[in-house]
Amino acid sequence: MNISIGARQNIDGLRTTLNSQLALFTGMEVQLAEQEVGGFTFIDCNPTRSSDNLAERIFKHYLANAIAEIILGNWENGLINKELRLHHQYFSDQERAVISEKVLKVLNNCGGPVTYRHSRKTRIAQKIRDYLEIHDKLILEGFIRFRLKEYYSELQAAITVAVDEFVMEKEYLEFIRLLRYFVDIQEPKIETLHVLVKSSGGFQLYDQDNNLVNNDYLDGFVADMVDNEITYEDLLISALITIAPRFVVLHVTAKRESETIRTIRNVFGDRVSYCQGCSLCSLSSKS
Repeated sequence: MNISIGARQNIDGLRTTLNSQLALFTGMEVQLAEQEVGGFTFIDCNPTRSSDNLAERIFKHYLANAIAEIILGNWENGLINKELRLHHQYFSDQERAVISEKVLKVLNNCGGPVTYRHSRKTRIAQKIRDYLEIHDKLILEGFIRFRLKEYYSELQAAITVAVDEFVMEKEYLEFIRLLRYFVDIQEPKIETLHVLVKSSGGFQLYDQDNNLVNNDYLDGFVADMVDNEITYEDLLISALITIAPRFVVLHVTAKRESETIRTIRNVFGDRVSYCQGCSLCSLSSKS
């Protein structure tokens, strides 16, 4: 029984992985031999002695697992980059590299990186085992393209998720830069602004003397919130940009940082500090 695995690229990875994976097959020794045919490198996997049907099935099981590992370990990143170059040319090389990393996280974080990668490998290995039942030659490029359409669709879906996430992050960073610009060009109307974020989602603003901030700053925004369905979070950010305080003190009782608080920190940078506990903080927890 001789099974030949061919490829145009990633030959070193193919050779190394076949050697290491087939070494785990204790049923019999497997000899590997290489030959070049029409631009392809073929690695022949040949057990050194005849075997029964059970041993052959076990051999194909180990070989299928080895090829599945080769696809995930040596080909997957290249497939992702190829798709990005073909369908997302408007991104720079550096941006595509960032997106590629996100794609791998999307692929490997569904159900946990170890569990989900193992699941994908198992499904690919099963396709390979089915193929090897009736074929003794497998060319990786063709097999991936024509026999692993479900896997390829999975890659494309992960790419779509990663691209959307990258674009949203890019737009968010541009939004932050714009807000920083507005803050930097304004004279601070208040030296220190205390932001009391209520558990209900609302907020109150106090000056350095713990007086409620003059509603003249906020009345126009309240009208906008009613007319345009602006949220409390939008109103808070707008108020902070308008007041442009020199320092911002956050009074927050929630254990998890909200998107709004993250935006405030990103816009005001080292002007922001957290209160470690005071009378305003106690009001926040009761609201």
